[in-house]
Amino acid sequence: MQIKELFNFEDIQKVIEITKIGDEQEMVEKFVISPNLKEDLLEFLEYLKGQKPERNTSVDIIGNYGTGKSHLLSFLSIILSNPEMIQYIQDEELKNEFLTVDKEFLVVKYDLPGQNKSLEDIFIYRVKKQLKDFYNVDIGDINVDELDPKELVEEILLKIKEKYPNKGLIVIFDEYSDFLKSKGSNQQYLDLNFTRQIAECSINQDFILMISMQEYIFSNPEYKDNAGLINKIEQRFLRFNITSENIEDIIAKRMVTKTPNQIEDLKNLFATIEEKFPNIALEEDRYINLFPVHPYLIEMLSRLTLFENRSILTFISDQTKKIQEKEFPAFITYDLIYDELIESEHTIKNNEMVKPVIDIVKSLRDIIPRLKPQYQNRAKILIDALAIKNLVTPPDNDGEKKGGDTPEKFAENLCIMSKSGIMEPSEDITTILNMLISNSEGQFISRDEQSNTYFINLNRTTDYNQIINNKAANMDDLIHNNEVFVEDFLLNELGFELTNEIAYAENNKKYVIEDTVTWKERNSFRRGILAINIGNKLSFDNDGDYLISLKGFGPHSIDEHDINHIVIKPKYSEEFKQSIRRLAAVNQFLKTKTHVNAMRSKKHTIIDEEVKPYFKDALLASTIQYKTDTFSLEELGISIEISSEIFSQVKEKLLGEDLVNIYPEYPKFKSDAKLSLNNINGTLESVLREISQKTILTDFDLKSKRILIPLELYKDDAIDVNNSKYTSIILDKVESTFINIDISKIVDFFESKPFGMQKEITYLLLAILLRNGNIMISDKNGRTYSSSDFSELFKSGLKVFDDLKYIKQEEGPNAEAQKLFDIMGLEKNTLTNKKEYPTAFKSYVEKIHEIKFKISDINAQFNNIVQNNAINLPIEELKEKINFINNASFEKMEISSINDFNKLDYSKDNLEHIKESLELIKSLDSFLLDYNKFMYSGITYMGNAIKFIDNDFFKETDKNDLTKIYHESLDIIKNTRKLLKDDERRPIEGKIQMFKSRYKNIYYTSHEQFVGKNVNWELLEEIENSSSYKKLNLLSKIRSVNASKFIGLKLEIQTIKGLKCNLFSADELNTSYHCSCMFPNTMGEYKDINSKINEIDEEVSKLFVSWEKEIIGTVNDNKSKLDQLDASEQSIIDNILISQKLPENIAFDIIGAINNLLEDIEIKELNLDNLYDVLTSESDTLKVNEILDKLEQYIKHLVLDTDNARIKIIKKEE
Repeated sequence: MQIKELFNFEDIQKVIEITKIGDEQEMVEKFVISPNLKEDLLEFLEYLKGQKPERNTSVDIIGNYGTGKSHLLSFLSIILSNPEMIQYIQDEELKNEFLTVDKEFLVVKYDLPGQNKSLEDIFIYRVKKQLKDFYNVDIGDINVDELDPKELVEEILLKIKEKYPNKGLIVIFDEYSDFLKSKGSNQQYLDLNFTRQIAECSINQDFILMISMQEYIFSNPEYKDNAGLINKIEQRFLRFNITSENIEDIIAKRMVTKTPNQIEDLKNLFATIEEKFPNIALEEDRYINLFPVHPYLIEMLSRLTLFENRSILTFISDQTKKIQEKEFPAFITYDLIYDELIESEHTIKNNEMVKPVIDIVKSLRDIIPRLKPQYQNRAKILIDALAIKNLVTPPDNDGEKKGGDTPEKFAENLCIMSKSGIMEPSEDITTILNMLISNSEGQFISRDEQSNTYFINLNRTTDYNQIINNKAANMDDLIHNNEVFVEDFLLNELGFELTNEIAYAENNKKYVIEDTVTWKERNSFRRGILAINIGNKLSFDNDGDYLISLKGFGPHSIDEHDINHIVIKPKYSEEFKQSIRRLAAVNQFLKTKTHVNAMRSKKHTIIDEEVKPYFKDALLASTIQYKTDTFSLEELGISIEISSEIFSQVKEKLLGEDLVNIYPEYPKFKSDAKLSLNNINGTLESVLREISQKTILTDFDLKSKRILIPLELYKDDAIDVNNSKYTSIILDKVESTFINIDISKIVDFFESKPFGMQKEITYLLLAILLRNGNIMISDKNGRTYSSSDFSELFKSGLKVFDDLKYIKQEEGPNAEAQKLFDIMGLEKNTLTNKKEYPTAFKSYVEKIHEIKFKISDINAQFNNIVQNNAINLPIEELKEKINFINNASFEKMEISSINDFNKLDYSKDNLEHIKESLELIKSLDSFLLDYNKFMYSGITYMGNAIKFIDNDFFKETDKNDLTKIYHESLDIIKNTRKLLKDDERRPIEGKIQMFKSRYKNIYYTSHEQFVGKNVNWELLEEIENSSSYKKLNLLSKIRSVNASKFIGLKLEIQTIKGLKCNLFSADELNTSYHCSCMFPNTMGEYKDINSKINEIDEEVSKLFVSWEKEIIGTVNDNKSKLDQLDASEQSIIDNILISQKLPENIAFDIIGAINNLLEDIEIKELNLDNLYDVLTSESDTLKVNEILDKLEQYIKHLVLDTDNARIKIIKKEE
């Protein structure tokens, strides 16, 4: 979003001249009154309205250039001279206060220029002229020579009042301080004294003197001779201080106003940058009000006292016009002051305080083109900001100016963001400032380490560049310069250590360096030589697979070699050669300890900003010669610009296929397991570590497999040495002789053509053969290591081969091991063939693991059974069996290599124990399998089922048959011998099936008879839907009816319905011994539901007849109250009385009519249980008359004095 969319701009008039105001109404309407200014004006009004002891007061408006002093003077002159303008004041309170002032003034105003005339002469001339010209008041006949200043003012006021009796005089002098600055000390004194005298007239006359002054005038040493007089003048004036708050109000309320929508947009936009600039969040309202003006700009402009006749508001207005088209975030910041004010003001450039700063800025700006393009714009901003900070900062006690800021403050006050958006602004600024310091050799900019403040240092101005250039002009030794090029730059650029990597010969320096090339075709590397030819003769033995030579920029000579030879010839420019001469010159200064600190800094700068880019250009323009062909980098398809990478890619592209032709049998590794000089040892040792951690060489992780597969050592997810051509060669050599074979000869064989394998790869092959039991290895001292020693031997990695000397055949396991294999059911022939050793080892280890797992599992399952022996197993006898297999100690039979077979116990007793244990493990495992499969669940089912049907709902003969099957099963379970034999234990499963089959038939039959389909549920439903039942349901609402019997019937029907279970399937009994309805446990008192339903049917009919008779009797007894009913209700009751029966269709209106008829009848409940307690309260045995007396008393107490009562008799349970 362009920032012009975020505010409404008004271009304020540039410099106000109080004598040329123009539109007075507009001036008053648009004058912005800040809170501070309002307080000053209200105090001024107290004088005008006579609320102070003095009649009036003179006014001194203090503020820097461009802060609005002239605006304020113009505003006051208009208001006090023309009361009609008061109505246009925007502040209501201030407007009302001015309206209550009953004074008017003639106004004389003058913008004081710097001149030699005295203030008294100017005063007399301007007052006389303007009173005559503007108000037709002639004071020409006043003898000014004979009057002192106070008398002069008094005479002028008398002349004014002759024509304007109610008016006084205001005299305004703008830029009073400019006027004083143009005077010498004596004349200053006279003018100041005149000022004091006429200002005192305000105390008791209708006279006001208004002047404006610069902020710094009272503290400026220039006025120290008249300090006392200035102090007296201050006491005669009411001071108005124009602060930054006043300026901010003008900017916010007039220059860059915002609508509510624009304010909301700014809030949203500021939210996107507040994380980078937290000060915005702290003062968001201020930032929004002033936008696009940065608040800190106003502070800087207020502190700049050097720049005269410029307006702060004018500067901001001009900058606002320039910035409007920019995208957010864009601010007007204080760095812009430099170009707009300092560069444009000729007189300022020659100021003794400013000129040194300008010179430094010029030097720093010259550095900017040497920075990377992404830093250049921000570097200029920071340079200009540093200059302004210097100019607003006074010298300290030592005379130094350290005006600057921390990177954090620069970021906040300049709103600088890094181009990447990733770095913090302060980090970005630190980087740029350090670049400027580095490129200026530490001149011009300094950093205070304690406060981390960066500032312009006027004491650091030496030009070391010229010093270096003068020295470089004499650095013509080509050989020496080439040595500087190589040792101070090139070796570091290519990543080589000068002291460790370079071989020298004779007295001349010769740069011959061990090198490697990435061999992409095999995802590995090859060794070679890098030679840097600086002019000395090079000769060396062939060592490695290639030679790559780089020519320096002097005369060259190099011997030809029969290995693959690449020659790189960079195209060195004159600028490059000059940068090397400058680098050599710096080295000379450092050698003689001249300008040490500056030269150290300069050396880094020359390397980074001159040598490095020029060498990159030379290298990119190189000619590359290989064999008989010549190439450019472009022809080789190399576009990268990193020097070391260019070398790497040249080698890779030219050497790759030739190396394949030389070493066709070299293994082809995967790209994600690429070997290099730096990682080959660690990569192969990681494979050794994984081998050490495994008992069986299977299931290797992906990293190891990426090495083993190219070496043909991994098949069917396991190490297999039989299919690798590399290990086969070693085994053929070993098996062809019984004597030791020197390891170094094996290494040499594989290092030569057609293999070309590094010794580390050969070491890995030998280590795997040792671990696999194919070979033994011995060291220089004659100690021999077998596969069982592998982990300890290779604890320190491949470097153990430094002490290892020979390999020979492995002896293999003894004949006794075959007996063990027979007992364990393993293939013993694998022990007689060396190629089958891995199979024998693997099968044995897996078997031992399987046995140990079985024993552990048997123990765990048995412990669970002991905790819950629900089917009464013979626990103690089984525990003895398990202890027997636990004592077999299969842990002692574990091995870690093929040779460990020779360490096992093959005694007759041990082998017999193993055999018996294995048979018992098999029996226990089979038993537990059946236990979990059917025994536990089946036996538990039978036991629970027999208990569940032990009631009258099932026949005794059926229960006896089931119990017999259950006990037969328990007889087998209690016998350990039968329990552990499959053929004697398995009948239990058949008995369980037989039990379930019979149980399902028995249970299902009873279920259907008592709660299922054989119950007459239809009759129960008919009862609920019958007319009698529905009538009873309605009649139960009549007050006189005792509904307890009907309620009881309803509850009984619901209870019986809850027992209904028509959806039961016999298949549910396969897993559960009862229906989900829990029959018969839920039956309670109901032994025959059909009979109970018939009883309910009869009871409903009887109850209706009983209730009908009772209700008709009650209606007859109360027919005298018919007139209490309405006509419809009387009709209903009349029909009942006539027919002496209830209507066929009973509805709620009938119930309502009867209840209304019986409304005054009190219904009393007689609880039989309470009556029992009353009758037996004194004795359980009573005479007839005693019973009758107690009953009569109880009834009387129950109905009290009620004549018309009905008694409901209820039981407690009702």
